[in-house]
Amino acid sequence: MISPPTEKKNEAFLAVRDLLAASAVRVPSLLPADLQAGFFLLEDFGDALLLGALRQGQISRWYPQGAGDPEAAALNRSKRDRVAPYDEALLVQEMDLFPPWFLRDLLGFTDAEIDAAHLREVWSCLVENALAQPQVVVHRDFHSRNLMCLDSGELGVIDFQDGVIGPMTYDLVSLLKDCYIVWPRDMQLTWLQQAYDDLPDDIVNRDVSFTQCVQWFDLMGLQRHIKVLGIFSRLSVFVMVNPSTSRTYPRCWLMSPRR
Repeated sequence: MISPPTEKKNEAFLAVRDLLAASAVRVPSLLPADLQAGFFLLEDFGDALLLGALRQGQISRWYPQGAGDPEAAALNRSKRDRVAPYDEALLVQEMDLFPPWFLRDLLGFTDAEIDAAHLREVWSCLVENALAQPQVVVHRDFHSRNLMCLDSGELGVIDFQDGVIGPMTYDLVSLLKDCYIVWPRDMQLTWLQQAYDDLPDDIVNRDVSFTQCVQWFDLMGLQRHIKVLGIFSRLSVFVMVNPSTSRTYPRCWLMSPRR
């Protein structure tokens, strides 16, 4: 991997990689690294994304790993030093992409038609939900395009440089409410129950019921998909303005504007 030394996420990438590796999460081994030159030599995980395996029907083989032990739980047990918080400012910053890019630029609403005060009430509710949960190490994009099916039968984890300390249900939302593959509600809840049962007692107090966990999970899902709508809409608007770049993005990222 070649990443300019001016890229601020280089050090974050190494810090989070080390934390996850120390917690038995299968991340790429790091060989030589030179931060000043922006050069990293990493283990090659191949090109077998979890998404492809799921689309081929290999669900029971891989999903117990993703939703339960060892990946999700190990992420949560990682030490917290050197990892930034998923605080109110960052949660709101993400959701603030939704009004200008999705509502205004993609759907065509005017600023006067967007009820900013009401959206702020929603943001406040979702932030409160996120901060009320046990705070753990969160990958932030723990989904089927960032998990690799390795020849060893393990799930390899990539694209973790944005890791933060945040809500315990966030990575489960990323996985079970995946933007790239849709699961029935009963399957989501089955995997969520499995993950809840597997979490160590130092992460979730057993006075916290599974019903409470489901509520956290669903409201966290709303926050994440408000964020995702903003991000994907921004990509779509960019492609419409610069059509020659459209081949760079997956087709599912492109959305049509309201007529």
